Parts: sequence; structure tokens; C-alpha cells
Amino acid sequence: MRNLADSLDSSITQEVATITGEQDNGWLVASSRGPVRATRATSCLLEPALGDRVICAFTATGQAWVLAILERRSTTVNQLSVDGDLEVRVNEGRFSVASAHGIALSTPKEVQLASASVAVNTITADVVVQRLTYLGRYLQSEVKRVKAVAATFDAVLGRFSQRVKRSYRTVEEYDCVKAKQIDYVAESTISLHGETTMMTAAQLVKIDGAQVHVG
Repeated sequence: MRNLADSLDSSITQEVATITGEQDNGWLVASSRGPVRATRATSCLLEPALGDRVICAFTATGQAWVLAILERRSTTVNQLSVDGDLEVRVNEGRFSVASAHGIALSTPKEVQLASASVAVNTITADVVVQRLTYLGRYLQSEVKRVKAVAATFDAVLGRFSQRVKRSYRTVEEYDCVKAKQIDYVAESTISLHGETTMMTAAQLVKIDGAQVHVG
């Protein structure tokens, strides 16, 4: 068994070659053997590109692999490529991704994020979502200004409280409030005005004041 391993190792040679083209899910490399088709070694995560100077491994049976990229043009995009699932694991310490000109994530399937906490700090943010579902126990926001445009807004709440300094509301068509009890309290003045104003009660209508003017 040992002699077999030594014989196999001795049959592999390495040399510097140049990527000249693509062929049958592999690469054509210019080497001392002439044009040879080579596949990318599994440990070579950087996808080869035309014009790259690479290290190739050759066997006596004619197989060839691109082991590593030595040099490439500065205008060539560096692409890490693997076949199958990829998992990056850091057993101790932090994992950071940094870029001077932006980071893009793209997938035709789903993106999952799970962590104890998430912090996002940005100057501007644009979010386009066809459908959003939020499930949580507590939501707190502090904003200077909120502007919302919606065709329909529905909410089902157990309790709704607001505290504002000034409130203005304009209803162009119809405003309807249905409640078991309604209580309006103003420290100064309550004014109701309409082209036609009606007040009805099934049992009792009471008007009480120091002065009551009708007409």
C-alpha cells in the first residue's frame, strides 16, 4: 500500500500555466505539454478566468487540475465559486464582512437570519416588500416624521392610546364611529358645526350649563 501511494505521488507534476479558454465545464491551459483541459480543484475556491496565471497539477494519465490562482488582471472580477452547499463556521471569535464599495446579497430562494439581536445603522434605507408579516411582543420606535400612503388600513387592537400636542384630520367623504360609550372632554371649547346637525336619543337628551342659547 505504501509503495502504491509513493508511485501515485511521483506521477503528479506541477507547473505554472495560463488560462486560455473554457472547454467542457473545465479550462484550457497553456503549459509545457501544450493546450490541456484542466478542472478546478475543490480546494481552489477562486473561479479561474481568462488570462490567469495558475498552478496546475498533471498526472501521467493526462488529468489536470487548477490548484491556485497566482496572478490575474486587475479588471477581472474575483469570484468565489463552489458546487453544492457551502457553510462557513467560526468556532471562536467574530465573523466580519467589509467592502469599500458596497455589499450585495442575491438569491432566487429564501434568506434566513437568526441571532440574539440585530443592529442596523444606516443613513438611508429603501425596502420594497410584496408582503410583510411581523410577529413580536413589543415594538418601540422614535422618529421625527412619519408619512404613510395606503389604499386600505385595517387594525384590530385590544387598547389604543395616543398622546399628541396637536391633531388635525381631514375626511373627504364619510366618517363613522360606533362605540358603546363616547366621552369628549375639553378644557375650553367644543364646537360642532354642519349644514344639518341632528342629535337624537332613544331615552334622554340632557343639556346643562350656566347659560343655554338656542337659535
